[in-house]
Amino acid sequence: MKEAEIFAALTPLLRVRPELQNICRFGAQWAAAHAPEPEGWAPFHIVTVGTCLLETPDSAPLTLRAGDIAVLPHGGPHTVRALREATGQAMHMRLLQRSYDAIAVKTNVTDAGDTGLLCGRFHFEQASHNTVLAALPHVIVVPFSGGGDAERISGMIALTVC
Repeated sequence: MKEAEIFAALTPLLRVRPELQNICRFGAQWAAAHAPEPEGWAPFHIVTVGTCLLETPDSAPLTLRAGDIAVLPHGGPHTVRALREATGQAMHMRLLQRSYDAIAVKTNVTDAGDTGLLCGRFHFEQASHNTVLAALPHVIVVPFSGGGDAERISGMIALTVC
């Protein structure tokens, strides 16, 4: 059984609440470092456009493609960045607040960019006493596979980025 399948099977046992935080639009060379989360919080990244790398102190860089979802169940530090072969000058990162919700737009471009992400975090209830959560690996990547789950995620992305 793959990690993604195990995560999907265990999700009902975890009592989790999602929180969307950022819509990210990047171009050229970019890197977004993330500090460790407090206990019970697990960051996630959904790649909506393009390809990027997920780097953690515990493992080799992982390539994420459009439609992939990466979850860090233990909230560890990580960096999401452009592929090494991305071209162009690194640009200043800006954080733009949307007037109608709490989701911010993080960008280093003036257009749609080469890479898009929807980022947030999950809050796990009773995380310190949850043996299922403790048994999960540091990073889980749910690869894009099409089908019903992909349609639900696409719908969520469409509602959020408008």
